[in-house]
Amino acid sequence: MAGKWLELSDIAPPLAYIRDGSGGANEQHANDLRDMLLESEKEWPFDTHCIVAPLAKEEAVPLTMGGKSGKVHYRMVDGYHRGWASIKAKKKKVFCDVTTYATATDELIAQWTANQSGILKIDRQARAVFIKTLRDVPYSLTLGDIAKRVGLSEMSVSRILRDLQTTSRPHKGKGKKKKKKKGSPAGEMGTMATNGAFQPLEWFRGLVFLIQKFDEHKADVLKARGNMAPETIAAAYQMAETLVNAPAA
Repeated sequence: MAGKWLELSDIAPPLAYIRDGSGGANEQHANDLRDMLLESEKEWPFDTHCIVAPLAKEEAVPLTMGGKSGKVHYRMVDGYHRGWASIKAKKKKVFCDVTTYATATDELIAQWTANQSGILKIDRQARAVFIKTLRDVPYSLTLGDIAKRVGLSEMSVSRILRDLQTTSRPHKGKGKKKKKKKGSPAGEMGTMATNGAFQPLEWFRGLVFLIQKFDEHKADVLKARGNMAPETIAAAYQMAETLVNAPAA
């Protein structure tokens, strides 16, 4: 069988996860795949392989597909749930096809294409957010380019974006308006729970977002530190220390 086994710790998460627009990864689906791994006589019981893109050079990332920080040589394109299931099954490797893409846009489109088939379908909300991502920096595709890439008409792409803008616009009404929290991990990185079940990997993805924002706005964060309760700072320190020193599960 073509493909190769790769360590999850050598693979970075996708450029932009296609399901973030509709709640992120689905833990129940990951559990189902974990059961397949544990119950099958085959080392890789799935019909398809994960797809990864080789990086031009080794990169240090705050979170690998193995759930820890590290240096990686690949990035996940398709197979997020299979990777998560492998972690749950106490396995360190996944079977992958290694594919090189000319541009980051091509890599993102490959994720879209791979997710058009399979058990877990892409819902309309995720599709709309994905299309909006292609319109944003650094991709900045035209409506015509997006239409060709995702197999829709330009009119359909325009309608999807218009509907997304309409549903995301706050409704006018009486009473106080709730302030939208800017820059929250849940808003940027997806939700940390599906159907009420806590998702550890989603929590880590939120943590990655916070680390990135800290690096971008370190001076402002440190300036505001004095306004925080000492016990909050102490709890953050204790959490970081526990994460660093805790033995591998």
